[in-house]
Amino acid sequence: MTSSRTLLNKDPNYKKKPFKKTGAPSKMDKALVAQVVSVEAQTMPVSTEQITALTKVLSRSRASIKKMVEEAREEFVESAGEYVQIHKEATIKALADGDNETAAKAAQWAMTNMSFDGARIVDKPTVEPTGTKIMIGVRLGGMNPTVGAKVEDV
Repeated sequence: MTSSRTLLNKDPNYKKKPFKKTGAPSKMDKALVAQVVSVEAQTMPVSTEQITALTKVLSRSRASIKKMVEEAREEFVESAGEYVQIHKEATIKALADGDNETAAKAAQWAMTNMSFDGARIVDKPTVEPTGTKIMIGVRLGGMNPTVGAKVEDV
């Protein structure tokens, strides 16, 4: 007969499985994934770390999150045509109103940011830090420089 003391002790090998929601994702779940996709679509695709984070936050399986990401990406691409049309109309209106500066800025933005199959009209400029580089180092007395360290006298 087992004692009550052994029943109260937890089995060290027992690991509780995380709870995963089943069924169709809610509107809130879809909206959260769509927001992540729309923000990331401007710079890079959704990373595996972000998918892992979404699986934990939404308590969903990895496969269902990947499916939601693909659906959100398709919706984003479908709506991109509407945004292009709105941008074009605003540029034409600014030009018709005589606001040449706004029209020029809008046209320049469109040329640098819009692409088709990865080809752009104008390549985006590479952003490099401007200004003077200042290198600061500390040299302690009584210590030899380590191997590979570069010591420069000013």
